Amino acid sequence: PDAGITIATLFAIAKRYGYNTRSKVGTVVDPKEVERRRAERDARVAQDAQQREVKRKHAASLALAIIEKAEPARDDHPYLLRKGVSAVDTLYEIDDTKLLKLIGYRPQCGGAHLEGRILIAPVTINGAITTV
Repeated sequence: PDAGITIATLFAIAKRYGYNTRSKVGTVVDPKEVERRRAERDARVAQDAQQREVKRKHAASLALAIIEKAEPARDDHPYLLRKGVSAVDTLYEIDDTKLLKLIGYRPQCGGAHLEGRILIAPVTINGAITTV
């Protein structure tokens, strides 16, 4: 029976290409190369962090703009009526056309465009609105 690829198979292939299990010599990497790679990695990490921060700030400012244009949610919102719950102070609603103008796209749920009065639930972290 065929056991597929096992560790023995991998060792056999490696030996065919010059791997020696008894050799104590490893690949020596020049310390300058190690430092260059480390500096590249650190620069990438810093750039990624900076990009995440820019995106986070954009999301927070967009969320704040949405909340400022929205109105407090009303108890007669179809979703709240369906669920049998009342609106709470932290829940807002905004017309879909206003929201489209603010965010530049039509929000969807399950592949279908949301229409009419859209509920907005702000998310806060440490007292600051970060997203909706």
